[in-house]
Amino acid sequence: PGERATIDGTLRADGAHLVFWGFEIMQSDPADSGSYGLQANASHSRFINLVVHDAGTQGVSFWSPGVDSELYGCIVYNNGTHENLDHGVYVHNDSGTKRLRDNVFFANYARGIQVYASRRNPVIRDVAVEGNVSFNNGVTALRSTRVNLLVNAQVPTVAIVATGNLLYFSPGVGGINVRLGSEAAANNRSVALRGTYAGGGDIGLQMELPWDTAEVADNV
Repeated sequence: PGERATIDGTLRADGAHLVFWGFEIMQSDPADSGSYGLQANASHSRFINLVVHDAGTQGVSFWSPGVDSELYGCIVYNNGTHENLDHGVYVHNDSGTKRLRDNVFFANYARGIQVYASRRNPVIRDVAVEGNVSFNNGVTALRSTRVNLLVNAQVPTVAIVATGNLLYFSPGVGGINVRLGSEAAANNRSVALRGTYAGGGDIGLQMELPWDTAEVADNV
């Protein structure tokens, strides 16, 4: 009673229909760990009110094995030791719907929220990024591109929705608050960006190459 559970290492969650709620994941020596904070592989599962920090690579790896799962109400900060590779949360999805809701991401080594897939994946689709706060990501790195929210893939990008997110860089800190795009125009299928507030940085919104369908509305 009165104490908080802390994992010094990695939580790897496999299986299905699991709930992880209200504890801390950290690494006391992130430079030597080379591992994720949370590896969220479980399907139909929820990761709620976790505090994830000081991991050697990603704060949260939220990849395709986790079908129809959700990261909710988590605080994810100060993760990563590799330039342009280690993010607060790294998301890809090719079936079901993956949700990031009401989380806070800051001071991660590369991007805060990275929705991305390489050519090893058939598609990236149906990711909902809702009501998150992402700020000052990439500020501690030497060469990482500073982006608070990135949607970018080498494969078709379909039905990605970002609504009601708050993105911010402090005065004097350069970066891109939202980047939407891919390396080949044919991959950009459909995206929606609604109700975003983006403050500070060099660029509020960067859209790369044409999209088949893009709804960009009610953003500041």
